[in-house]
Amino acid sequence: LDSARPAIAVDSLDNIHVVWQDSSLNIMQILYTSKVNGQWTPVENISESAYDSWIPSIAIDSNDKIYVVWEENVGGNREIYIRISQ
Repeated sequence: LDSARPAIAVDSLDNIHVVWQDSSLNIMQILYTSKVNGQWTPVENISESAYDSWIPSIAIDSNDKIYVVWEENVGGNREIYIRISQ
């Protein structure tokens, strides 16, 4: 099992947001958690892909919207994906 390439961002309320690549689900996926009010949230698989997902990056805008991007190898093609919080 392999966890690597963590990326961290902090929002305007000082909540910590973390993403990383992880192979604990038998394929490399992008996982996310946050620390809100001193408590860590459950780890969430945000890539939910049948393909390997790598190299996550995270950013938060001035409205605390969270942007996570990563790369996937989809059938031999490298593609970029993004997930934006609601």
